[in-house]
Amino acid sequence: MPHARLAQRLYGAADINRLTLQPQQQAWLLDRASLTAKLQARCAHLQVQPLFEGWGSAYPFEQRAVASAPTPHNQRLHNQRVWIREVMLCCGPTPWIFARSVTLGVGQGQPWAFLRQQGQQPLGQRLFQDASIQRDAFLFSRWHWPPVIVQPTLARHCLYNRKGAELLLTEVFLPKLWENLHKKDPKQFDRLG
Repeated sequence: MPHARLAQRLYGAADINRLTLQPQQQAWLLDRASLTAKLQARCAHLQVQPLFEGWGSAYPFEQRAVASAPTPHNQRLHNQRVWIREVMLCCGPTPWIFARSVTLGVGQGQPWAFLRQQGQQPLGQRLFQDASIQRDAFLFSRWHWPPVIVQPTLARHCLYNRKGAELLLTEVFLPKLWENLHKKDPKQFDRLG
């Protein structure tokens, strides 16, 4: 589970330069195409490794993000436990992305119920194939996760709406992804973020 100090400041696309990014990092963070498809194009053996799926507590920034668009499904978010799905997207054994999804709407017949059976399937495939899912703008941050990494990692956050229920997806871009991209195109990086 991510470290408690995560995502203290969220930035919109207009303020992304405050994160001091390299050109390739910024391009990856701002790309609105499927991250799963982009990773699969670079890694023939992309795997989803589930870490946690179940009920838990939302972090304050998750509560604020989901509550920013109140609906019958999220009005009581601050008082209820939420469904959390945490996975690693790995190229072979190497973790590239940590992803965390948070929602209330996973009960039988509710809009995000399929999350309970998502398992090792990438959520990104579903998000881009389901026409009933609408996506909001990205927000960006630095996450202090995993705890063993001294420097905070780059993350993007996006709110998705499906039939009136929100899901907040956080994607944390881990150092091994940037290292891989740097090896393939070192001119895009002055230093790793």
